[in-house]
Amino acid sequence: MKCCFCKKNCENEYGNNPWPLKTKQGGRCCNVCNEKYVLTARMIMETDIKKVKEYIKKKKNL
Repeated sequence: MKCCFCKKNCENEYGNNPWPLKTKQGGRCCNVCNEKYVLTARMIMETDIKKVKEYIKKKKNL
């Protein structure tokens, strides 16, 4: 399975859920991109939904 961000192979057969950065059904991400982008977005989302929307706009080019 390929990562929806970096296009490298995922480390395991299932990959990681890329939500909230990618909402397309079936998209998965590798462990590196999960830690680098997705978990950061989720932490921001816990504190301020406006910040997460800004973060998503910036990362939309991934």
